[in-house]
Amino acid sequence: MRQDFMKERARLKNRFERALVLGGFNVSQLVTDVFGKTGLVIVSELLAEDCPKDIIKSIECELDWRLKTPRQKLLDALSGTMSETLKF
Repeated sequence: MRQDFMKERARLKNRFERALVLGGFNVSQLVTDVFGKTGLVIVSELLAEDCPKDIIKSIECELDWRLKTPRQKLLDALSGTMSETLKF
């Protein structure tokens, strides 16, 4: 039963990441775990419809995260469109 739950969890996580990529958001390029602390902040800011520059500022402020990745690469990874279907 545990194996089935683990497979289902992995399937749902992959489905979530695939939906982000289809929307033009390559969050997995920025963080190793989309469901980690930084990844969840990025996703919640995307759902709040903030622009990529605001998302980067909120990451720096909320997490005291120093950006190792160049800002242009971050902006490219977060430049997509969040449709209502994707939000759902």
